[in-house]
Amino acid sequence: TVFIGAKRSNSPNILEITEFFDLAAHTLFPSSFPLRKTVAPANGFGFAFYGKRNTDISIAEVYLDNSVVKTSAATSSVRIKNEGTAAVGNVDVNLAITGANAFTQTINIPSLAAGADQIIDFSAYALPNIGTQALKFTVSAAGDENLANNTSTKSQQITNNFVQLKADIENQQSGVGFNNISGNEIAVKMYGSGTRNITQVRIPFATYGVSINLRILEDNGAGGAPGTLLFTSAARFTNGDNETIFHLATPITVTDNYYVSVRQNVVTNMAWMFALQYPAQSNRIYNGNGATFSPQLTDRGFFPLIKVVEQGSLPDIGVIAIASPFCGNSATEPVSVSVANHSAAVHDFAVNPVTVSGTITNQKTNVVVPFSVVQNTGTLNAGQTLSVPVGVNYDMSDKATHKFVVSTQMTNDAEPLNDTLSYAIVNNLRMTKSFTEPVCPYTPVTLAAITGVYTNVQWTVNGNITYGETLTLSPSATTLVNVTATDYRGCTITDEVEVLVKQTGLPPTPIIVSADTVLSYRNGFKSTLNVASLADHSINWLGPGLVINGGLAYQVKGFRGSSIETHTVYYRNIVGGCGGNGATITTRFGDGILMDNNNNEIVSDTSFYDRGGALNPNVGNDNFTKTFYPQVAGDKLKLAIYNIALGQFSSLEIFDGINTSAPRIGRLDRLSLNALSEYMASNADGAITVYFRANSSTNFGWLAGFTSEKPMQYRSVQNGLFTDATIWESKLPAAASYTAATRQPFKGDDIIEILHEVTLPANSTTQMDQTVVETTGALIVPVTAFLNLYTDLPGYELNVKGSLTVDGSVLGNQNPTVNGRVALSGILNLSGSIQADSLILVASASPIIINASANAEISRLKINNVAGVNLNGNLKISRTLDLQNGIINVSNTNYINMVSGYGPIIKNASAASYINGKLRQQKFSTADSIIFPVGKPGIYRKITLLANQTSYDDDVEYEAELIVGAPTSRTLPSTLTNVSQQWYHQLSIINGSNYFTDATATVDYTAADGVTDPATLRLAKDDGSANWIDLEGVAVGASSGSITSNTFTSLGDFVLGNVNALVLPVNLVSFKAKLMNNTVQLNWQVANETDFRGYEVERSSDGLRFQKVGWVAAVGGSGLINYNHNNVLSTTGIYYYRLKMVDNDGAFKYSQLVSVNSKSIVTSQVIRVTPNPFVDKITLHYEANKAGILELQLIDVIGRPLKKNEYAISKGVNELVFTTGDLP
Repeated sequence: TVFIGAKRSNSPNILEITEFFDLAAHTLFPSSFPLRKTVAPANGFGFAFYGKRNTDISIAEVYLDNSVVKTSAATSSVRIKNEGTAAVGNVDVNLAITGANAFTQTINIPSLAAGADQIIDFSAYALPNIGTQALKFTVSAAGDENLANNTSTKSQQITNNFVQLKADIENQQSGVGFNNISGNEIAVKMYGSGTRNITQVRIPFATYGVSINLRILEDNGAGGAPGTLLFTSAARFTNGDNETIFHLATPITVTDNYYVSVRQNVVTNMAWMFALQYPAQSNRIYNGNGATFSPQLTDRGFFPLIKVVEQGSLPDIGVIAIASPFCGNSATEPVSVSVANHSAAVHDFAVNPVTVSGTITNQKTNVVVPFSVVQNTGTLNAGQTLSVPVGVNYDMSDKATHKFVVSTQMTNDAEPLNDTLSYAIVNNLRMTKSFTEPVCPYTPVTLAAITGVYTNVQWTVNGNITYGETLTLSPSATTLVNVTATDYRGCTITDEVEVLVKQTGLPPTPIIVSADTVLSYRNGFKSTLNVASLADHSINWLGPGLVINGGLAYQVKGFRGSSIETHTVYYRNIVGGCGGNGATITTRFGDGILMDNNNNEIVSDTSFYDRGGALNPNVGNDNFTKTFYPQVAGDKLKLAIYNIALGQFSSLEIFDGINTSAPRIGRLDRLSLNALSEYMASNADGAITVYFRANSSTNFGWLAGFTSEKPMQYRSVQNGLFTDATIWESKLPAAASYTAATRQPFKGDDIIEILHEVTLPANSTTQMDQTVVETTGALIVPVTAFLNLYTDLPGYELNVKGSLTVDGSVLGNQNPTVNGRVALSGILNLSGSIQADSLILVASASPIIINASANAEISRLKINNVAGVNLNGNLKISRTLDLQNGIINVSNTNYINMVSGYGPIIKNASAASYINGKLRQQKFSTADSIIFPVGKPGIYRKITLLANQTSYDDDVEYEAELIVGAPTSRTLPSTLTNVSQQWYHQLSIINGSNYFTDATATVDYTAADGVTDPATLRLAKDDGSANWIDLEGVAVGASSGSITSNTFTSLGDFVLGNVNALVLPVNLVSFKAKLMNNTVQLNWQVANETDFRGYEVERSSDGLRFQKVGWVAAVGGSGLINYNHNNVLSTTGIYYYRLKMVDNDGAFKYSQLVSVNSKSIVTSQVIRVTPNPFVDKITLHYEANKAGILELQLIDVIGRPLKKNEYAISKGVNELVFTTGDLP
């Protein structure tokens, strides 16, 4: 057997047992429903099990409304299904109507496949008579093995003008709608024929107080979706009791089929009541949002309940509403009921009286008040309403739900189905409580008005008013809560709730021990309250203070804008959870000077507030300036600001002196944190000037205080925070010995010595001058800390002999100019910034160390240490780099970056102070030369770049470095003879290359570079590949000077070159070096030596720096002359030698280099080329240090290859002939 159906056991209108053959698509149970014999059926349902048969035709669904208006064109439909396993032919479907009306018809289905179904629509038939009729649907087929499902009989009511889709008994008392969605609606098609006038719609809802709209729409043709809007009601609220009646004062005209729709205006589900398990007809129920509609699935298994009253011609009076009481809440409210004339004719009550009767029930007391009245006078026009007093006064003063049940009776009433009304008026505020009374003292409890029902909810507790649907309170004693709200009718509802609080069996009341109940500068506007612990009890504080140590202590702080504050503490039993009676203490603010005038003040110790005082905000936009002087000469005033809250464009400025021209040592505005800020005078008068610029009416003001201090000398005694007095000892300047400090040091004290590791507090600003970090000391500025330096005395504000770590910021005061001088002879660890007058690297026995990381930046850096600086990491310099004395040694992979924004400059560079490493510069403008003072030990060669850029708004970042040694070997152009093998510059663009167009470069040279004829000097640059480019250029200076190139369009390697070799009255034929034991034997051969002075022998251990080791005078003569010179070595290693060949007029030229490494000569060279120039051949004498293959290539003046030959060479001198006669 298989499960093929379900039926509702208590329903008189049983669903056909074969309805749910397809488990995945049935309308009652989800596809995941656990169909097991151990599972009980759903409430009100039973399971039916049948065996599957070969031939089994059934009535699957009948589509029928419960009540319809009499008509001449009614229709019915039925779905026939083949439940068997074989196809069936010649199936007859019959409809027979009996009772109030009669009709019969048979329709044949020629063939129906196994498992298939078909909907049969019967012909239109007349229903002329009102009353009850039975519709019997029968299906038959030859060989049907199961006749139990061949017949279905339905009952239907025919009325004059009342349509009801499903019977009241089918109401499930639950509803459908939209969860958390507003603006959506459900539309149901109403079948009918001809033109009718709709006067009333009745819809039941399961919710209370949900806002909805009724809408009536055309179907725009048979089978169409909801179309033209015919009517929209005003917003109504569901009553949650029987039916919501929509009376249409002006009847709405419809033709044939139409739609009744309900729109949900809020996110609360409207819960439109429905009948369960009714067959859903295709395209009858739609979901929409007012603009578009889509049909619901046909397997929903529910059908919304609707009743519609159509206007008829016969007498029809029905009840529609309770007219009064409406918002009245008195004990004697008159009651009246509204009735409506649903007939198209005028109703005469004298001819046909109407009885209005019913009951009113107080559902809290169950007291029932009946009433009955006959309306037998007057007339009522078609579609109009009448308010009928029912003759009773009802007590509405009780806060309860009052249920009205009303009906009308009339002789020959055409439609009694619209004569009843059930309605509830709730004049108490419906709410939920989170607690069961009585509660323990201070237990948090919540009262909540039902969501979506009420507006303007107002709670009053002990005279304090709060707003919102929810109230949370923690009462210490029984408390009466009054609540007022506006309900869905627009009526004001008042109610009250008494929260009962226990008063017996409670924990004892704590005893508060208070340090000070007056908040002032003396206690930093804070005080600590203490209570004793109690076993098995927690300590609980009520108030804005800070709970400390589990409640044993409680810190009260001054808060701007607050009134005098009350603080309460109570014990709570940990086991039982009940709190006891609380102890209460009140704190207040002390008196002080107000910032409400421009008068000077002489003070010693006082609180200091804005013009509003401690409690009230600063009022007005007035600006004030006050100067405060110490009462005792020689003292220094200290201003401490504990809490500040300023409005936009407002500021409080503090000056170290007698007026606002003095150095500004502080500025606070609306962005300033509420952390403690302290400022101490250091001027001779010990005065502080305060300027307040209001500029806003939203200033809450500040809490501050002045104290008079004696300038002290400080030194650290242990590691710790700068603000911790216990790490310091102090003394008066004239005192002989130090004692433990009673306060932290401030700017304005005489001197501060740091001998330990001292850290500034996070999120703080510290003013400082006359501070020395000794060699054993360390000063740390964390990421969120600021160190402000002020220049008020000669010398350095901060002298670092030990170490300084800056992860935050070191700032120089900027009023009127940048102040703050830092001397460094120790170590700087920098990941933050130093923006001061200068950071000066002073004399030290060894290089000063700067460890830079992250966004390390210095605004002004001065180098004045002969031992130099070792920079590890990348360093930004934003304003000035002053190179006075000492080399900056930058680690290999790092650089110094002169960042754009403030037009940074480099000053005073020289051979004594330059950058050994990479230097970057960012430039916006094309007007200034970009100077790169770079070098290597013993070689300082500045290069200057004059670049053209296409944008003044975008910078280009350049990088330069001097490299020692020969550049990469590249092909020379015909205009250059050779390039320097001693050093070259590397220039590149790091960022912004698209804004660079072209540039010229100026390179310095000295006598050590061998420049003897500036006219032949040139500047060369690589082409980005294997060739040198002659940038030509003009040299200024004989042995020392600079050369400026022609324009180029790309950067790269830049090197000195010359046009042709210097012509001397001698030809160097060969130059060799040989090591014998510890003696180097140098041998060279020359030819055509005339009027020549001699040979200076030079030696180098690195091939860069040479020294003279010998001199050999010239012999003279036109033939070959051999020379030799011995040089004794005292150490091992590789040595380089060269000859400086000096003419009688002082002109000289260097030979090529030869080297020894304890074995032999290391060189291969062309030693002679003849003839030069040549016509059809050229002979080269080539000396090789080993045998092999040599390739010679001939190129033209623009670098194009013309001919190539290969030669087998042997060790020693080889004569190579290169012929060119075959070339064009």
